[in-house]
Amino acid sequence: MRSRALGYSALFFLSGATGLVYELLWVRLLYQSFGSTIQSVTTVVAAYMGGLGLGAWLLGRRADRHPRPAALYGRLEIAIGVFGIVSPAVLGLARHAYVGAAAALGAGSLGSLALRFGLAALVLLVPTTLMGGTLPVLTRALTGTDRAALKRWLGRLYALNTLGAVVGAALAGFVLIEHVGIRVSLWVTAAVNVGLGAAAIALARPLQVLPTLPDPGRKPGEHGTRDALHTVALVLLGCTAFASLLDEIAWTRVLVMVVGGSTYAFTLVLVVFLLGIGLGSALVARRSTERAVTAASAGLAQGVTAAGAAGLFVFFSWLPLYILAVFQIDGLGPTARLLLMGLAVGAVVLVPALG
Repeated sequence: MRSRALGYSALFFLSGATGLVYELLWVRLLYQSFGSTIQSVTTVVAAYMGGLGLGAWLLGRRADRHPRPAALYGRLEIAIGVFGIVSPAVLGLARHAYVGAAAALGAGSLGSLALRFGLAALVLLVPTTLMGGTLPVLTRALTGTDRAALKRWLGRLYALNTLGAVVGAALAGFVLIEHVGIRVSLWVTAAVNVGLGAAAIALARPLQVLPTLPDPGRKPGEHGTRDALHTVALVLLGCTAFASLLDEIAWTRVLVMVVGGSTYAFTLVLVVFLLGIGLGSALVARRSTERAVTAASAGLAQGVTAAGAAGLFVFFSWLPLYILAVFQIDGLGPTARLLLMGLAVGAVVLVPALG
């Protein structure tokens, strides 16, 4: 079991890393196709979040009824890799469709923006839906029918996946785009996806076929009842997701004006944002408490997030002065300058992201 858990943990980490490499590369491709604007960042983030949610809902249900979820995960990774290879051509076709449709319809600025967003989001919804299915499918492969293992592992695996995303975002934003190039980076990342898929299929071969779970969240004979705490938790999760992504886009917008260079600003925010989420998940995963205590902890986390977000108004007032001071230091190389800017972003973003 230990070796299998280590193997699946590596898959979780690398899956998160490749997903964020794709996100940064596709942001850059949209810059080239539709212009370097905050709308390009927003389009990719919206498509990612929508696809991840849709994939988790659709493919998570399928995983509960699949006899070999590890093999299903492998096929998902291979499909993601295939799309990664053809994504420049597909986004190029979307650009040509946008130009033709905008000219034929005589779309104004608002109609043009909606058309760009719709076409790009439609294209990116395909791979992101596949990515969204990887976490629940691989979780099912690791925990099987053991509900206790599911509760114990879910937070840890989510943290591991998110910390892998931190590595992928930093690698793409600071190394691959600048020094390797977009197309080669896409090919290498696609090869990693295919390798992950092949490894997962190989891991699935000696395993026993899992029984179908009609309702994996409950014990046999247990009826589905929702109390007020359950409903409040769902509403809170939705509101938290909405506010978190709103904060991410707003922070990126501010840092673009202060730091300059949309890719670097987006990467800095994304790395710190994901690092906070991953560390927060890892801390929570260590605790196993009653529902009421967990609900109180969630309320405390919301308070920390709100306090950190409110403190941003103070930090943003002195951030331009700090950036100017960094650029006026003689003999400071680009890497050291980037690290100093990253420290400033970390001071601004990490606390609310942890919450």
